[in-house]
This record gives sequence, C-alpha cells and structure tokens, in this order.
Amino acid sequence: MSKTADRHTAAGLELLARLRRRQEEVVGGPGLLKDLKDAGVPAPPPGLVRAARRGEKFDVIVCAPYRAWEPLIFPDNRVGVCAFCREAIQYRPDAPRGRRLCAVCALQLERGDA
Repeated sequence: MSKTADRHTAAGLELLARLRRRQEEVVGGPGLLKDLKDAGVPAPPPGLVRAARRGEKFDVIVCAPYRAWEPLIFPDNRVGVCAFCREAIQYRPDAPRGRRLCAVCALQLERGDA
C-alpha cells in the first residue's frame, strides 16, 4: 500500500471514529451496506448507516482515493476529483449528490482545519 493510500485510510478511519463518537448518521448510496460487506469491512452499529433517499443532497460526500495504477475498489465505480485538493477520487455510481471530498480533506473539514 502506498503512503498516499495509507494517509487516506488513516484519515477515513479517524473520520468514521469521530462520527461514531458523536453518533452522527452516515448516509450512503442504496448499496453501501452490501458494498462494505463485500469489501470485508465490519458491519457498523445498527442505525448508524442508512441509505440515501432518492434526490437527497448532502454537503459532503467522502470518497476513496483513486490511483490509475491500482484497480478500482469496485469495477463500476466512477472517477472524479476532490472538490478541495483536486486529488483523484472514486465513488459509487449511486452515491448521493453533494461536494465530493477525499477522506483527508473531509477530516480537515471535520476538525475545522479547512
């Protein structure tokens, strides 16, 4: 795993831990829970994650990093750029609408560093 991927993974885990501590609801596309299970991610506590409703919009969508030399996490993922740092990101095709940020920028926003 590259240093960049490690940085994004660490930021994503810290962001999720912060949201869990505050018992913030995490919202994803309709297939989020299945995608997490398929990727081998432990199931989140009941009620913490829910599917987005059709047409629902959010301020921030946290996305995974994308590296051209590595395969997409899921073959049908879409590719774009982080709205803050312009790094390449990937996201699910059914992801809700909103500003797409990499995990590092989302964590900085959560901390108030952005």
